[in-house]
This record gives sequence, C-alpha cells and structure tokens, in this order.
Amino acid sequence: MFWTKRFVISLLTASSIMVAFADSPPQECESLRLELSTDSTTIAVDEQARVRVLISNKGDKPVTLVKPGDGSYRGLRTPIIGWVIEAVPGEGDPDVSIQPLCCNSVNQINRLVPGEVFTLRPGETKNLWLWRDLGSSLLTEPFPKPGKYRVRFEYENRPLMEWAGIPFGRHDEGEMQRVRQSAACKLSSNEVIFTVRE
Repeated sequence: MFWTKRFVISLLTASSIMVAFADSPPQECESLRLELSTDSTTIAVDEQARVRVLISNKGDKPVTLVKPGDGSYRGLRTPIIGWVIEAVPGEGDPDVSIQPLCCNSVNQINRLVPGEVFTLRPGETKNLWLWRDLGSSLLTEPFPKPGKYRVRFEYENRPLMEWAGIPFGRHDEGEMQRVRQSAACKLSSNEVIFTVRE
C-alpha cells in the first residue's frame, strides 16, 4: 500500500513519476501525467481538504485505464491508490497520518460495473473521482494536528492482479475483460503543501 505519513501550502512544480510493468509497453505510461491541485492550501484542524486529482494523456495514442473504486486504498483491486503525506521538517508533526474515506468494511468491495474502465485520448484530461462523483474535488479525512504537510497522490494500475475482498454482487465480466486489457502503470503526482491551523 502507498499509505504512509505525510500533509500541506504551496503548489510545487508538477513532476510525474511513471513506471510501466512487463505486461504493458512502457510508452503507454510515459505519456501520462498526474496532477494534484486545490483551491485552498490553508485549512483548520479537523477540516477536510478538498483537492483535485487530474490525469492527462500527453502522448499521441489513446491509453485505457481504470477508475479508483472501493478497495483501491486497501490494495484489494486495481488501481491501487494512496496519499503520501509528509510533515515539513520542523513545521509539522511527523507522526500525523490521515485515513482515506471508505464506504465499506475491511473485506468488502463494490462490484465492478460498466463505466469503470475509461480511455484517455491524446490531449485529454480526466478527473479521478473516488467512491462517488464529487464534482471536481476529492475529500480526505481531516488532519488532526496543526502544521505544514506535503501531500501527493499515487496511482498504480495493475491489469492482471487478482482482486481480493468480498464483492457486493458479481463483477461485470465484460468490464473485467477491459480491466485486463488496460495499461499497466505507476504514477505519482506533484506535491501540494498544506498549512493546517488550530
């Protein structure tokens, strides 16, 4: 899992780290960019941070990917996603961690349904919403302590991974086939620094 300690005020230069796996050509992943942004980098303790996670295709070929879903944070299904949150040295609590929003119990996941696999055409950008459509934003659990924290978002699509957990119903077979044919990749967004005040 990607979930580690870390959170945050200024939008830093975007830098996406991309790694392709053996079951997919590297060039498919090299064209992708993951960008994290927010309308406000200053929040109060116990206030939820609202951020946008956008994925863009900067290449000249379409790339097929999978939307995050229930179980993605816990590594039960592809894509595996997570927040990397790190206290700014001397300005934040290094032991602070926040948990992702999750709708179901530890071993239960929503069934895969049509529409969870999408294709990014050349030049296209998509909002990676989680769990349900939240418009242009995504919510995390509130930060429990004040300070400055660096935050970035990570997304790893593993088309061939075996899904775990107990689904609420049968996964759609056609959509699962599309998952298996999607592009394998690992992406890391730029950093955003938040200031969390009392």
